[in-house]
Formats: sequence, C-alpha cells, structure tokens
Amino acid sequence: MQTGKPGNSKTRQRATKGLSPAVRVMLILFTAALAYFPSLACDFINLDDYYYVTKVRPFSAAKIAEAFRSTYEGYHPLTLVSLGLDRHFSGFNPWVFHGHNLVLHLLNSALVYLLVVRLFRSVAASLAACLVFALHPVHVEAVVWVTSRKDVLYSLFYLAGLVAYMRHGGNGTSRLGLMGAWTCFILACFAKGMAASFPLSLLCIDFLQGRRLLSRRVVLEKVPFLAVAAVFGLVSVLGQHASGYMADIGEMRPLMLRLGLAVYALWLYAWNLLWPFDLAAFYPYPDTLAGWPPASFYLALALAVPALAVTWHLTRRYRRAAFCLLFFAANLVLVLQIVPVANFIVANRYNYLSSVGFCALIGLGTARLYAGSGSLRRLVTGAMALYALTLGLTTHGLCKTWEDSVTLWSDVIHKQPEAVFALNMRGCAFNDLRAYDRAVADFDRAIALRPGFSRSYLNRGFTRYKQGDLQGAISDYNATLVLSPESVLARNNRGLALHAQGAYSQAVADFDAAIDQGAETLQAYLLYNNRSMTRLALEDYAGALADAERALALKPNYALALMHRARALSGLGQKKDAVEGFNDALRLDPANWEAWLQKAQLEIDLGQLADARLSVSNAIVAGGEAARAGANRLPGFAP
Repeated sequence: MQTGKPGNSKTRQRATKGLSPAVRVMLILFTAALAYFPSLACDFINLDDYYYVTKVRPFSAAKIAEAFRSTYEGYHPLTLVSLGLDRHFSGFNPWVFHGHNLVLHLLNSALVYLLVVRLFRSVAASLAACLVFALHPVHVEAVVWVTSRKDVLYSLFYLAGLVAYMRHGGNGTSRLGLMGAWTCFILACFAKGMAASFPLSLLCIDFLQGRRLLSRRVVLEKVPFLAVAAVFGLVSVLGQHASGYMADIGEMRPLMLRLGLAVYALWLYAWNLLWPFDLAAFYPYPDTLAGWPPASFYLALALAVPALAVTWHLTRRYRRAAFCLLFFAANLVLVLQIVPVANFIVANRYNYLSSVGFCALIGLGTARLYAGSGSLRRLVTGAMALYALTLGLTTHGLCKTWEDSVTLWSDVIHKQPEAVFALNMRGCAFNDLRAYDRAVADFDRAIALRPGFSRSYLNRGFTRYKQGDLQGAISDYNATLVLSPESVLARNNRGLALHAQGAYSQAVADFDAAIDQGAETLQAYLLYNNRSMTRLALEDYAGALADAERALALKPNYALALMHRARALSGLGQKKDAVEGFNDALRLDPANWEAWLQKAQLEIDLGQLADARLSVSNAIVAGGEAARAGANRLPGFAP
C-alpha cells in the first residue's frame, strides 16, 4: 500500500540538482506574474465590484466593527476590510485591487509548494504542482475579479493552516501545529464561509498519513474545527438568505434531481481543470425545467459509479492519488448547489482551492515519470514545459476577457448564447455607457429566451425610463410586478416614472407600498427620499419633511435628502431654517446650481441681498448659462 512516506531518493536528488527549489519557485511565481500581467489593466466589473469596494467606507474602526457584525451576501468581514484598505489608500484605482489579488495568488502558489512537499516529500512533485497551480487558467476568475478577493484571501489562510497541521512530522498531532491550523482556519472563515470545508481537508491528510479516522484522538482533535465550521457555516447561510441568494430553485426541483445536478457539476469542475480552453464566467443550469437535461447530464451520472469504484480502488492501493481526488471533492462539496444559493451550476472561482488536489495529482505523475531513465526525464521536462507554456498563454488571453463589463459578458454570451443572466448584465453595462439602444436589444433577447424572468423587464424598464419612454418603462414595471409582486425596486422605479409623468398621487401610492415591503432593506433611505420628492410636488410639505428626516436618519449627510428637507422647510415658511438646510446640502453637493438659486430666493425674501448675490454667483459657476438665465428670473433680484 502506498502511504505518505518520503518519495524516492533518486527523484529528490535529481530534482535538487542545479537551481535550488526556492529559486525554482521564485521563477514559477515570476512566470505566473507575467501570465496575469493583463489583469492589472482591467477595470471593475458590474457584478458586485462596486458594492464590495465601498462597503467599508470610510475606513475607520467603526466601519471595520460593522463589517464583523453584519452580513453581506454571506459573512466575509476580513475580505471587506481588505478591500476597504485598498480603497482607503488608492481610491478607485482598479490596478491596485487587481495587483493585491495577484500577490495573494502568488503567495498561495508558494504555499501549494510547501504543502505538497510536506505531504509527499518530493521536490519534483511539489514544483510541478506549484507550476500548474500558478498558471492554470481556471484560476483567472478568482484572481482577476476584484470581488473574488474572498477566494484568494481565504485560500491563503486555509493553505497556511494545512501547512501548520503538517508541522513536526506531518501527522497533525503537534499541539503547536493544531493551534496554528485552528487559528488560520478561523481567519479563513472570516474571509469566506466556504472555508468551512477545512475539517474535511484535515481528514484527507489523516487518511494520507494512515491514521485511523475514527480513533478517539483523531475525533477529539477535530472537535474544535467542527465547532468553528458549524458556527461560520450557519452564519454564512443566514447571510445568503438575508441577501436573497437562497434560490427558490430548490423548491422547484426534487431532491434526486438536485443530487444528479451535483454529480453533473462535479464532473464540470473536473473537466474545466482537464480542458481549460473554453472557460466562461457564468455557467447556467442545464434546462431541466422545460424539458430533458442535456446528454452530458446523463453521461455524468453514468460515469459516477465507475468513478467511485476507481476512487475506492485507489484508497486501497494508492493513497497519494486517492488523497488528491478526495481533497478535490472535499473542497467542492459545499458548493455543488444541493441546497441552491445561486443561479449558476458551477463557478470557476470555486475550483480555486479544490484544484490543489488536481495539481498535486499532476505533480505525483510528473515525479513518478521523472524518476525513470534520462531520456524519459528529458521527455517529461519537455512535456511539462509545453504544458506550462500552454497554460500560461491561455491564462494571459483569458485575463483580457475581464477588461471591462461589456467585454466579459460578450465573452460569456459567445460561449453561452442562451445565458439570460449574461444578457442582462451586458445590458446593464450598456446602460452605464448610455448605449441605451444596445441595452434594450439585450433585454429584448433575454425576454424572448425566458419570458418569465422578471429581472429582464425591470432592467428594460429602467433603460426606457432613461430614454424618456415613460409609458414603456411603466409597462415593463407592471410586467415585473406581475411576475414578482414583492419587488421593492420595481415599485420604486414605477413611482419615479409616474412622478416624471406628473401622476404624483399614484407615485406616492407606489412609494408607500415599496416602503411597506422594503423599510428594513439597505436602500430604504432611497424610498423615503423619493416619496419626499413627490410629496413636495403635491405641496405636502409636512409629509415631505418627515420623509426627508427618515431618509437622513438612515443615511446622514445624504445631499439629496438635505435638499428636499430644505425645500420642505421653505414650503412650511421656515425660511431661515431652510437657508441653513440648503447650506448643509450644498456643502455636500456644490454643483447643484438649482439649489443655489432656491437658496438665493430665500435670502432675497429675508432681505439678505449680499448673500443672495453670492449664491447667484455660485449658481452661475456651477450651472453656466442655464443658471444665469434662472437668476434673471428671480423675483426681486437685480443682477
């Protein structure tokens, strides 16, 4: 039986001839940095980047504490603090965020070398594993996507914890090693809840070392790890549920079908490692609701039994190879969507840490062949060099697909033409570029492919609103609410469209309903602010003031709410307070020339003509000729 004992001495001697292992690892990391160099020129992506980057802002002790007390699409406060730190020192320079991710990936690659060399006692296997991990294209998503800081950061602590567990003989029994592993595990969980698989990885190592997994010592030493995994796992699930990511798809698909999809997903993860030349940023579920799943789904199920048989055989005779396969599966089991929390079946970022098993397996095979004759060694060296070159060039090219949102989602649509989610995301990217006609075309196509997906109508409604097609926008929001009656955003947006049409009473009714449904959401301040704006139009100044105050209570220093508050005070005849209110608002938004003119009118009414002239001057600086024309219309003002 093959165990985790030291490898062949000849292999070690040959691997250490010439350059030292440390120098070789540095060369590998340098090569990886070159492969990922295009990522430094990439922009932020419209898939969560902005929200994550601004979550800890301003960077202060209070905001850091808030990150640890709250959940946001799960629980990962250490990641939010890490991104907040980047933003604090660099502003919104994307290359700093990308560079930070790349540094973390290079550190992880070095840790893979340290882990594998402790597991297998083979420098050749460790160098090969490090090389494949550093260059493999499946890692591009985790490294280049800013929001995926979670994956590279938690993996850093996770791998460090496994290295610590191997301390002093590599059997996981050293108290210092256990404490180091436990500490790193907690840090990994603070970075991402997916780290809860750590105890499974420890059991894989125990299996490799030939320890009895059900022995009292092994079980007791795992109890602290299992306790941490349970706590963080629960917090992460609750955070996903609170963010609306616990999909209803689990209710629509029976358990056996979801188990089948999990097997299918596991094969997809393996295939993306074996053939990384057609990777995409989004993999929708196979169509199992409106027809039969694709043939590949049944092929995956058919291959599951022989795959299990092979793994069982390996556990009996080839522990090292079995360890690699078990490590791969153990680090994916939590994201196989048995309990669905996303609208995709696989994500390449989830393959980041699990790929260590694949890389170690490649390393084992390389070391075994390298131990042969001189000609075989040269062949192996040449083959690995060609493989590494292929991986590096593929990674280099794939980085460029993350250049910006339009480029990314165009690549996904090219590879997944019926990916409705990708069409919506590209449409939103076109909206950001004010390419409204192209955005509508994407939303139209998404609706044609999946008429029951409410998000497409919501997005098209927003685009039509920006185009000035208010009736078309209202029609789309009506369709959204038929499909998703609980949509707070649809009610809010329809209220804005109705306000723009002058249907103020109907707009207030929509804002009322949105507040009833979304008063506890993070965007509640917007709902109160919008209703305040509409109540001003209805000359309900007391109601407008109350709503502005509620908005400011939820988001202090919100310039628009301060403007509405000042206008409401003016409408109530409290002109001095209104002037102070405009002063507060204009300190935050000095470019609002209309507010300068409204303040000037109040100052005229109060007889403060010098102040009024200064306000008019500021308005003209901010608004140019439009402001000058407005100033000429001010009653009682002589320029």
